[in-house]
Amino acid sequence: MMPSVESSQWRSSLNKSALEAAGQPGTWEPCHKHMVGNGIVGIENLGGDLEKVVGKCFKFMAFPIRWYMGDGSMVRAVAEIDEDQLNNVADRVYPYGDH
Repeated sequence: MMPSVESSQWRSSLNKSALEAAGQPGTWEPCHKHMVGNGIVGIENLGGDLEKVVGKCFKFMAFPIRWYMGDGSMVRAVAEIDEDQLNNVADRVYPYGDH
């Protein structure tokens, strides 16, 4: 069972981020630091044609930008799936173009 967020014991058990190791202020989100410190990668705020792969088996890849001493970044998220396995939904239309 995970201790409450208020627990100083839990907070002190978190691994230092690269920023903290360099003498900079720590991370703004303790749960992110705890997950990454335990080898758990978090992917959040995905957008795009997600409806096309919902409920399907596919290979997911995330290619982060290079960020020196960073502990998170934007990624180019890619789903690899056979075209005939995609859900039959309309393409997403972006009001600002396709780039």
